[in-house]
Amino acid sequence: MLNQTEIAIGQISEYIQRVCQGMQLQEAKERLAKKLVLYSADGCNAETLNTTFAAALKSHTRDSFFSHIKQSESKKFTCPRCGTEGWHYCHKPQEKAQ
Repeated sequence: MLNQTEIAIGQISEYIQRVCQGMQLQEAKERLAKKLVLYSADGCNAETLNTTFAAALKSHTRDSFFSHIKQSESKKFTCPRCGTEGWHYCHKPQEKAQ
């Protein structure tokens, strides 16, 4: 079972890739930093979040920024509903516990 921080990493990664594609590098970095603060305030492990996205925050080009974001997204996440690897919005209904 995934913990809150692992889920947050997938959500942040997906969000940044979707929302920041047209942004300047500095603006995208600021958006990422803001998300890290918000998720940390919500109880996620700040050290894990910052370590996961450190390479992206230190990037000097947009390409390397998004490459690092993509790498952080794919760290061993398998959807508990459908079994697909990588973070995504799953539309398969969750099975009820018996």
